[in-house]
This record gives sequence, structure tokens and C-alpha cells, in this order.
Amino acid sequence: MAAPYTWCMADRPLLSPCKQQCELSADRSHCIACRRTLDEIVAWSSFSEERRRQVMANLPA
Repeated sequence: MAAPYTWCMADRPLLSPCKQQCELSADRSHCIACRRTLDEIVAWSSFSEERRRQVMANLPA
């Protein structure tokens, strides 16, 4: 089953798993809503489309 991804608008469409409900896990390792690590969230806008798709493919369902 495909995950529902959000399209954000900036200079170009930015594929993102962000659910706009940011909440860190108890150990502060990832966002509970989108499941990305903090490093992934911080670097997201600099990732290539290919890298974003790789990260999204590896996120838990």
C-alpha cells in the first residue's frame, strides 16, 4: 500500500512525507508522525529527488 505523501510548493515541487504534525519520539531519534530522523528532516530540502524517494521508500508504513 502506498503511503500518502504531501507535495509542498517552493521553487519546485518537493516530495515529502511530512504530515505537519511534528512530534519527536521519546529518545529524540525521529519524528513520530513522518518517521524521518532528525538528520533527514534537517537535510530534506537539500536532498535530490532520488534521495528523497530512497528515504521515503525506507520509512515504516
